[in-house]
Amino acid sequence: MLFPTPSFAIFFVAVFIGGWMVFTGRTSWRVFVLLASYVFYAFFDPWFLVLFLAATGIGWLCTREIAARGPGTAAARLVMGLGVAAHVAVLIWFKLFGFFSASAQTLLTTLSVDATWTVLQVVIPVGISFLMFRGIAAIVDVYRGDAEAPELLDYALFMAFFPYVAAGPIVRLAEVVPQWAARCEPSRLAATQGFLLIAGGLVKKMLVADYLARVAVDEVFAAPHLFGSADVLAGVYAYAAQIYCDFSGYTDMAIGIALLLGITLPLNFDSPYAARSLQTFWRSWHMTLSRFLRDYVYIPLGGNRRGTFRTYLNLILTMVIGGLWHGAGLTFIIWGLLHGVGLVVERAAKGWSAMRERVAIPAPLAWFLTFQFVCVAWVFFRADSVGTALAVLGRSFTAWDVPATLPAAVWVLVAAVVAVQFVPPTVRESLRDTFWALRPVAQAAALALVLFVVSALSPEGPAAFIYAGF
Repeated sequence: MLFPTPSFAIFFVAVFIGGWMVFTGRTSWRVFVLLASYVFYAFFDPWFLVLFLAATGIGWLCTREIAARGPGTAAARLVMGLGVAAHVAVLIWFKLFGFFSASAQTLLTTLSVDATWTVLQVVIPVGISFLMFRGIAAIVDVYRGDAEAPELLDYALFMAFFPYVAAGPIVRLAEVVPQWAARCEPSRLAATQGFLLIAGGLVKKMLVADYLARVAVDEVFAAPHLFGSADVLAGVYAYAAQIYCDFSGYTDMAIGIALLLGITLPLNFDSPYAARSLQTFWRSWHMTLSRFLRDYVYIPLGGNRRGTFRTYLNLILTMVIGGLWHGAGLTFIIWGLLHGVGLVVERAAKGWSAMRERVAIPAPLAWFLTFQFVCVAWVFFRADSVGTALAVLGRSFTAWDVPATLPAAVWVLVAAVVAVQFVPPTVRESLRDTFWALRPVAQAAALALVLFVVSALSPEGPAAFIYAGF
């Protein structure tokens, strides 16, 4: 059940009305929203609920046992380790088994050994990585004393809350569980902000991301040899715009939907394509994943506390793990490795420049280099193989004699997506306040117009969200 579909609209209207009807009952509200979340997830595949319930039970038992033994104690550390290992094992099974199975089959076939027995198709549940990461964060946070061990109902809703269940943002116990009891009054509901986020997410997803995918990205990455350099470059930049609008559009809608239920979720994007360094990019792109990798991978590896070499190694390992989180394959590993090495080079260059009192790179050049690096890395992220990625990159330099065929609208949309991220926050807040100042009838008319335009320009409906597959 995708957000921008009639079936979800019917589902959400029912949840919205039912949720506010039981608003005064803390337990009844949690039970109602939990059951609604299970119904939402069951639309993808009812069998996935078995894994969902198992993960919820294991995670909750771990948090309770850690609390009983005392956060930070040796016994609690053992429980934490077992709980994290169980979640990681699930990720390895669903995300890496197919990769290792295919690799083993290829190797054995090369050695003339019958390897058909090694092949096993594993269906990856929707949002499995987000589910496991929430569980890991909860267990570790309780162990560290950053969150209290919740009741079973609170923990179950934390794991299953439907706005973020399929593709994030990756929330933490302390961010949402207290809100189950401290929800705002209906009269104080941030409805206008919620509707604005949903409308903006619809525009990003259906008018920009899906259009760029259909007109440019899918065709270029399927057969780069059929296009000239200008079109291949358009496809590469179009994918950068597509993945941003697709993913940030989803999280905008998720945050807006949660707001309409009285729950505030953390920000997940903050103008990442305006970044002038890779470090800044990762502080503003998929922010909840970035902080997860920092707090639960980079810091436990030692962070920057064990010397320069270990700092650089930890950065690379963290980004490679981030790549593997997206999927088991050489393309994702290379994508993570590129960002890891890029962060290391950037950090080393910054230190070298500081020691020698060098002049910093001009801001426009710093932005240009950062954006180009991110786009090159996106090629490996999007390509179905390393060979395809190299073909796309090679074709972007070697076929300038082939006439461009993609519509100019592709370049216009890419430029607009990037340009909007340079709009100062004060201007965006002013526009939002202007909308809030409108009469409710005018607000409703404006939002209805957005929905009409989206429906008219996207008659075939929305494509699947990219990050729902992770």
